[in-house]
Amino acid sequence: MPRIHRNPADKSDQPVEPDVPAPAPEPADAPPY
Repeated sequence: MPRIHRNPADKSDQPVEPDVPAPAPEPADAPPY
C-alpha cells in the first residue's frame, strides 16, 4: 500500500491507492493515516 505517497498531485495523477477509491470526497491531507 503506497501510503507514503499521500500527495494530492500524486493521487490526482495516479490513483493507484487501493485503500483510497476514486469516489472519495475526503482529501489526502485530512486523514493522517
